[in-house]
Amino acid sequence: REVSYIEKLNTFDGVDNLAIPQQALNLNKNSETFRNHILALEHIKGTYNGIINTLLPVEQAMIAQELDKINQELEVGLKLLDWNAHDKIDEFIASAMHSVT
Repeated sequence: REVSYIEKLNTFDGVDNLAIPQQALNLNKNSETFRNHILALEHIKGTYNGIINTLLPVEQAMIAQELDKINQELEVGLKLLDWNAHDKIDEFIASAMHSVT
């Protein structure tokens, strides 16, 4: 957010008074992608938690194999992915979304 404000200040008078580090520019450039990822991950989390929290123990036992598959898939996102793996994050989100819906 601050990068956007600094860019607006710099273009206001036509002089780049404040230097913006390249890393900050790169993050700002991808902010919409990050926002979309966060929204999708929040949806996956909410759907998963809704399933887990509403199942009775007998129902959990009946679909234990499916839950194990979902848990294994989610584990990939929790342990192996970071914000620099853009293409893999998109694949993970699509796959996890399919698994929990």
